[in-house]
Amino acid sequence: MTHPFSCPQDWTKWLSEGTSTGLQMAMVTPTYLKDESELETQGSASAMIHFNGKVSGCFFLNMDKEALLYLAGEMLMEEQKEINEDVIDALGEIANLTAGATKDVLQAAGIEVEGISVPSVMLGSSFQMFHTPDTRLQSVTFTLDGMDSLPEEKRKFSINVAFVTPDGL
Repeated sequence: MTHPFSCPQDWTKWLSEGTSTGLQMAMVTPTYLKDESELETQGSASAMIHFNGKVSGCFFLNMDKEALLYLAGEMLMEEQKEINEDVIDALGEIANLTAGATKDVLQAAGIEVEGISVPSVMLGSSFQMFHTPDTRLQSVTFTLDGMDSLPEEKRKFSINVAFVTPDGL
């Protein structure tokens, strides 16, 4: 029997489902673009939430300023033109929604996740993330359809997960 941690396509499915469910609260439906086993960290706005349980790691949400302003505007039901305290709070809440929904999806799949942390929000694109060699990575990239006048690069966002599997699996 194949263990779910050895199937990246399962993580893609779980992250996609959790992201779509989480963003329904902001009345946004993202369109799946691609998945890969490397974290995409090229945007200028990010939020990170740690999780623990039989599997431990972090969810990482990453996007450009334009995508953040759009998502925050949809969530707050008011157009956002600049990054301010409300937009930063909205990014944290979007991370909470997507991580919480993904946690539910993982638990339904039999992967025990006991808790998630308060989100950390980062602005600016001059950082790198490094993980230990035993950490598995999965990234799923989406595009936001409500921003059709902008190039795809500005409409993209990624949900990434870095996790450590239980010993022996």
